[in-house]
Amino acid sequence: MIRILKTLLKKRPTVNEDGGVRKYIDRDASKHIVSKLIISFECVFSTVAIAEEIPIKHGIYTLSAKLKDGAVRGEYKLRTRDGGGEEFLFRNSHMFMRELQSIVTEYNFAAFNGEEYFVSGLPDMYGAKISIVYASGESIYANNNQDCFLPVDAMTDLVELFNVR
Repeated sequence: MIRILKTLLKKRPTVNEDGGVRKYIDRDASKHIVSKLIISFECVFSTVAIAEEIPIKHGIYTLSAKLKDGAVRGEYKLRTRDGGGEEFLFRNSHMFMRELQSIVTEYNFAAFNGEEYFVSGLPDMYGAKISIVYASGESIYANNNQDCFLPVDAMTDLVELFNVR
């Protein structure tokens, strides 16, 4: 048991000094998800460092949705560099998760599954983090606080889906 814990700790080194990098790739993380029913979705991404023209506002987005008792409870947050932003909760039908799954499939979020990259000392989130749980128990998790791995079109589609006011 102790040997297993030491092996896991070697795979996920901790780096605390500014500029220190911690990189972890779970080689066992599935790159193909069979299930199509998302029960929990959390995504954080930054458009702050994107130099190209994008159709959504620059800022840090936090989007989440949970399926419970046949209905979706969601949250949309946008924090802009000037301290402004928007935030609201919403409810939607279970069909929301189908639309969300079509975005996850179209942009192949499973390809990022199991990848973590963390740079210590960054002033804010410049990258992206996704955490998706399916009814089957399958999941997708990826995190990079320096570079946003999500395509611009995927971020745009997510913002349009979640901005349901």
